[in-house]
Amino acid sequence: MKSKKLLWAIIPMFALVGMSLSACGGPGEGTGTDDPIPENPNPEGPVMKNKVEVVLASTAGKSNQVVLEKLIEEFKEVEPNVTIVNKKVEGNYAAMAKNVIDGFATGEHPDMTLVYPDAVADFIDYGFAFDLEDYMHNEAYGWTEEEFNDIVPEFLKEGQKYVMEGTYSLPFSKSTEVIYYNADKIFGIKLSGVNNGNPINEAYMNSLTWEEFFGNLCPKIIAYSNTAEGASLFDKSDDKYAVLGYDSDANFFITLCEQYGIPYTSIDASGTGSADFGTPESKKLLENLNKFTKEHYIVTQKGIGENVDKYFKANKTLFSIGSTGGASYQYDSKNPTKLYVAPVPQAKGKDKKVILQGPSMAFLKHKKGAEWDEDRQLASWLFYKFATTQENSLLWSTETNYLPIRTSVYESDDYKDTYDESAISDKKSYDALTARIANLAPNLTSYYFTSPAFKGSNTCRSAVEAMVGKACTATNDAKDAQKWLDDAITESNKAIG
Repeated sequence: MKSKKLLWAIIPMFALVGMSLSACGGPGEGTGTDDPIPENPNPEGPVMKNKVEVVLASTAGKSNQVVLEKLIEEFKEVEPNVTIVNKKVEGNYAAMAKNVIDGFATGEHPDMTLVYPDAVADFIDYGFAFDLEDYMHNEAYGWTEEEFNDIVPEFLKEGQKYVMEGTYSLPFSKSTEVIYYNADKIFGIKLSGVNNGNPINEAYMNSLTWEEFFGNLCPKIIAYSNTAEGASLFDKSDDKYAVLGYDSDANFFITLCEQYGIPYTSIDASGTGSADFGTPESKKLLENLNKFTKEHYIVTQKGIGENVDKYFKANKTLFSIGSTGGASYQYDSKNPTKLYVAPVPQAKGKDKKVILQGPSMAFLKHKKGAEWDEDRQLASWLFYKFATTQENSLLWSTETNYLPIRTSVYESDDYKDTYDESAISDKKSYDALTARIANLAPNLTSYYFTSPAFKGSNTCRSAVEAMVGKACTATNDAKDAQKWLDDAITESNKAIG
């Protein structure tokens, strides 16, 4: 395996960019099967003739900031008239969105920011987000047809699911959800009626349905844990142990709705959003989640009031569903185990679905006199285009563990070598875990789904998060499911207006 750190320490970033500029031909001219996409963002020289300064704001952590600074430094070599100011904002993505909106009144908002689509919908509502279509399709500095086709389709579509027609955000730090489990503990367990009587193995985990999980595996696991042979499966020192911990209450509900065809939210022909989850099916879902919580099948972050990855590492849950971008939270460096990943369980007999998450790049307008400052908008696009070339997408994904946004990165030798699990001697290492995630990720791209983003969609998400948290609190009673549902619908409708 090529160390993710050594891969880029040996070849400085400037050298990579230099190689791409000198090695690539004009549009449509490939350089070989491992590098089919033209990587020179400006073969005719700098695009920007006027000096311009733009601000990139994010909540990226320390290690990710280092990679951003590399990209900014090398972009300066390509577009010397553009200065990118890298602004670190403390807090989560909700804090980032609030920081941006607070700046609209004074014009002190950034030009680019990494946020979730619900925040972009709010930016559109305030009138500060702009459509990127003219930049993406520009003959002089837009993407070539090959570059368009190289972006993972569902990643690109996410930025087009707004109330306004067009593209208002573009993929950058994308992730999805997987189920984490300790293979040393799981593999080899033999339970009557599970996996056709064979021991649990990787193939079984990769094909789980919720029907099999809740209807067969969970009750058998709980029963087995009550025997002398299975007593070590859980730490039962308190009553919060469970077969599965789900990190996001909102994602749990939204994913189940998508998988089973239960309405969640929608946008009508006029562009108005709607909270559609006030249905008998949703009520039944909440009742089941409450039942499963009491039976120790599941715990959720809101239900227990703590991050479930802590419970996973403390041996209070056997499985943990969380983000591919959050693998470090699932991995216990003080007590390393052979962590494997599998797709989240699916609905039996339905199309396979897994939620697409992770922040995208949003682009914002600024006034220059009475007009919008087109130089700042163009400079922002040029930086994004540079930062997401094949080489730079490869750099970002391998250094941050976010999913590559380009198909060609998954197919490149560098990516495959970096995540070659067979070359990793320590199967309990963090590198082994990230390799397993990277090798699973390409198999999930056809499963991705996103929910429409509109004014109030962020409140819909928060409302169902609280609703599911109530259902997954063991001391609550399922008879209150209708009230939990009604409260969530009322809160959502107030925000939608």
